Amino acid sequence: MYDEVTGLPDRSVLETSLAAEFTKGRWKGRCSVVKVDIDGFEWYNRRHGRLDGDFVLYVVGKVLELHGGRRNVVGRFGGDEFVALLPGTRGRRAASFAKRVTLDVLDQFGQNGSSVTVSCGVATRDASMTHFSQLIELADEGLQAAKRRGGNGVGIGDAGTTVARLPRRAPREALRWSRSA
Repeated sequence: MYDEVTGLPDRSVLETSLAAEFTKGRWKGRCSVVKVDIDGFEWYNRRHGRLDGDFVLYVVGKVLELHGGRRNVVGRFGGDEFVALLPGTRGRRAASFAKRVTLDVLDQFGQNGSSVTVSCGVATRDASMTHFSQLIELADEGLQAAKRRGGNGVGIGDAGTTVARLPRRAPREALRWSRSA
């Protein structure tokens, strides 16, 4: 099924794809998830109205779709949350994907003076994981870590060996990187 606002796959499609990725074991078991949440979306929706809120959801969805490519599955997970399934991708590349999405959303909305930003949580499949929900929970931990640091950033959900190093970042960059406990 597809989300009516964004045109992206909905949660049921994402969960089916994640379950298939876990059972197939393709890509030598490598798989990452990026969970994206729009910072302060409830406030934005109340202040600007539902139509503007739907436009924000649509634009964020298109940014994710643009960066997602062909083999990745990008969809709306519910409310103002999106998930990108990146099969065959390790933590460093998934973090780079999240960083590009965060910067592109900031660029899209910064042109009109709006303050819409997103926070991302990144998690990579660990050999100990038996169900895709563990991967989603780990990505959510990274997302919450990014939100605790003020949003507009990328947090890494770390199960011990998930992500060893983060990509290098330019000193003038506004993104904040965090690591969940």
